[in-house]
Amino acid sequence: MTPPSLERYVDARGGLGDLPGRLRSGTCTIAYMGASVTAQKDGYRPRLHELLCRDTGHDHRAVAAGLGAMGSITGVFLMDELVLPRRPDLTFVEYATSDIAGTTPLEHLGAVLEGMVGKLRGAGSEPCFLYLSRADTRLGASAVVEIYERVADAHGVPSINVAEWMREAIDRGEVAVDSVLRDVVHTTATGSDRTATAIRDALSEIPDMPRPDSELDDAQFSGTGFRSTRVVAATRALAAGEPVAEGRFRLVYPYVELDRDGLLRFRPDGELVGLLVVVGPHSGYLEVESPAGRAEHLLWDEECSYERLGSVIFDPFLDAGADVTIRLSERPVDESGARRPVDPSIAARKLLKLIGLLVRP
Repeated sequence: MTPPSLERYVDARGGLGDLPGRLRSGTCTIAYMGASVTAQKDGYRPRLHELLCRDTGHDHRAVAAGLGAMGSITGVFLMDELVLPRRPDLTFVEYATSDIAGTTPLEHLGAVLEGMVGKLRGAGSEPCFLYLSRADTRLGASAVVEIYERVADAHGVPSINVAEWMREAIDRGEVAVDSVLRDVVHTTATGSDRTATAIRDALSEIPDMPRPDSELDDAQFSGTGFRSTRVVAATRALAAGEPVAEGRFRLVYPYVELDRDGLLRFRPDGELVGLLVVVGPHSGYLEVESPAGRAEHLLWDEECSYERLGSVIFDPFLDAGADVTIRLSERPVDESGARRPVDPSIAARKLLKLIGLLVRP
């Protein structure tokens, strides 16, 4: 039974339909969408999945779709490949820990989440929002979570506010921050266990119940455009004849590569929300020019000692049919904050490795 202190942070809303019963009666598929704390190999995700399998007596299939340093706006694009083809029955959505850092423009967050809920429900999956802890802010009481809750209210999505439940325990002196978080957001073994147990217990507060239909066409925010997102694969044609190479990231994602002598020039066939890229020691500043003006975007961050998926989100988005030019900037990158040392000869050769364009109608 859920401890009384947790009950106040669970909102069942429209429930999960007959899913709780189905989890107990047979094998289901559970997807875990989220930011780096969800991607964490030794984090709450594998512990929660193990608890759910043990409690229900079934070896449920897990879909790990955590995306380090990315927010829900990137997640709504990549879920078409990482999540929906697996046809999950239940999907936990945990991007608030990243969205609070600005990875999703606040003015688009509601529409992004509505798009995500619409895609999941359209694929037969029940979503559940998770709000997990950060050491640097009261995430559970933030403007970001307020928007998540507005979407949850509008469309009957259950939510579990672990962040405020954990904060209450910290304020009462039951647990120290450094015993549950090993940095700003990633959990220690103790924190992973407590988080996973809290989510498992919170699910017991969401009973089997018919879920009323959600009229997602009656969007509460800025329309339904994020239900029709596309990742348009980058090709050599984007380079318009300028020097460009090709490669493949982790043998899965093809990309086009350009150095400081290269140039991309194209006209997107839909509204250009951003870029899907490979970030790593080669990353630097990107210069994007369009009728909206010229902007620089820093791709490098403190974790760029290795290559991983990354994204660039434009603010504002670029209009369909706009003339877009992308090149690497000559601006030097301050890499003194790198968490791990990088070979200077590798870091000195700045490259853009572009996987695709993030486009919506």
